[in-house]
Amino acid sequence: WPLAAEVRRALERGEACYALVAHLPPTLQPRGLATAARLFGFSAREVSMAEALVRGGDVREAARMEGIGYETGRDAIKSAMAKAGCHRQGEFVALCLQIESGEQPGDLAIEPVLRDIFGLSERQARIADTIARGLTREECALRLGLSVNIVKSELKAIFAQCELQSVVQLTTLVGHIQAVAALADATDIDLSVATRGAEPLRLLPRRDRPGRIAFADHGPRDGIPLICLHTATTGRHLPAKAIAALQAGGVRPITLDRPGFGLTSMIEGDYLDHNMRDILEILDALGIARTCILARGGTMVLAHFAVQHADRFDRAVVLNPEPPPLADGRLGGLQGHVKRLVYSRPGLVAPLATHLSRRASARTVERLVLQVVGGSEADRATLADRDILAAYVRSTQQSAMQGGAGFLAIARCEPHDTVRPLADGSRITILCGAEDTMYAASDSVPYWQGLWPGSRAAIVPGTGRMLLFQRPDLVAAALRGEDHG
Repeated sequence: WPLAAEVRRALERGEACYALVAHLPPTLQPRGLATAARLFGFSAREVSMAEALVRGGDVREAARMEGIGYETGRDAIKSAMAKAGCHRQGEFVALCLQIESGEQPGDLAIEPVLRDIFGLSERQARIADTIARGLTREECALRLGLSVNIVKSELKAIFAQCELQSVVQLTTLVGHIQAVAALADATDIDLSVATRGAEPLRLLPRRDRPGRIAFADHGPRDGIPLICLHTATTGRHLPAKAIAALQAGGVRPITLDRPGFGLTSMIEGDYLDHNMRDILEILDALGIARTCILARGGTMVLAHFAVQHADRFDRAVVLNPEPPPLADGRLGGLQGHVKRLVYSRPGLVAPLATHLSRRASARTVERLVLQVVGGSEADRATLADRDILAAYVRSTQQSAMQGGAGFLAIARCEPHDTVRPLADGSRITILCGAEDTMYAASDSVPYWQGLWPGSRAAIVPGTGRMLLFQRPDLVAAALRGEDHG
């Protein structure tokens, strides 16, 4: 929800005390789904039918509104859904509304609003919110621990109470409420948030799997391709300064949301394998034969990719890698409590992920981030830059957009996985911040160098958890094959 530059300046200078920001639902705009149309490459017929579907609630009514035959309208919607990687109309409408309204945490307090405005029961509000996220009645029942018959019965009552006729109409209603709730929650930090338009976001439907992949190719095309893997508590977004510094070093940063993060669809099955397949599909879409990988997190993904797809792998830089659980000696503080739960009480991971995602307001995230890195003078100094802090907050909020689904998947599969060693790890560089408060280099580096013989490692003075933002020059140099010094 970025503010206009002149409004931001007026607030910063004290020339104005308040800024009023309003949300105009896509259904009221002349071309309400223009952003989705651009990202997915909808034809004029497809975008007009998609907009009519949002307004009309079903394909037959949308075709009537457009003055075309039902079959023609149905074919246009099917084509648009295929381009968006969606299999159900409710899922399709939810995605388009989310794109137009801005990325939002997946568990903003929507249910109380549904109860207050429409008089729904607590269970009905949960069902309405869940169905509006694109789930089927069967998936909703499984997620909420209800029978399918109860979900179907309650859904009929919801339609009657809210004066709706279809799941698409319910999705549209909840999408608008979600946008307004996010607006109210987010405007307190917008003074330093960069505009979304500056990010070259792309949404790529998966080839032979459900859902879509969100990524941003920052260019330049002749730079060293670099797939950037994010941590378990952040998303694809990087500060503009970090992107520019990597580009100045000859690098082409390609940031992506891992499954269950940001706008990349969660997918059932082998989570690490799906991570790797998403990377391969991005490379194929961009015509890139071989890539470098930056692992700020996702060390397991890199380890598996380097072994299983050696023909697509060039070099890698790993920042502050995680040690195996039994070797982790950093179990104090807030992050230590979280790690203890993940390591020893896997049954609590799901409620923990849900709880953290519900605390994803900008101000709360900012406080948590500063608390986590509080012991690192280098990180405190880096986050004193309001642009970097705002970008990091936004990235953290992206991790919560799907209710912590990605965090939960990582917690379940990555810490306890078995890594196949590389015969030659000389193409991998490990950089550790001397002031990293999350992991100790002495706990992690010996483990990873044992798996990657020949890999180089360095502890970088004056850096911490935010090493990428502090020394992007070292990352670029390692990707160019130069000695890190």
